[in-house]
Amino acid sequence: MKIIYNIEAQIEAKKQLLKNNHSRLKELVKQNELLADVLEDYNKYNEILIKEEDLHKNAFESLNRHINSILEDNTLSKNDVQNLKREKKEIEKMLKNK
Repeated sequence: MKIIYNIEAQIEAKKQLLKNNHSRLKELVKQNELLADVLEDYNKYNEILIKEEDLHKNAFESLNRHINSILEDNTLSKNDVQNLKREKKEIEKMLKNK
């Protein structure tokens, strides 16, 4: 899960950088029409990021459903159940932050 948090932090940092650059470019486009193409590229890239974030969210939701079905199966040891419940809470926490 540590790797997922690291990836999420990197994605969030990139998103923030893109938002800042996007805002700055919108202002610059008003002054320089040549930057309109650059702004359009940023808009397309931003759309891609949003789609990727949706894919990540769907993947986490799928993992969460899978964990629920395993927990309902009742064939796991007590230790395995505790580990799965802990991972389930971490996934649910990530989903709330999306």
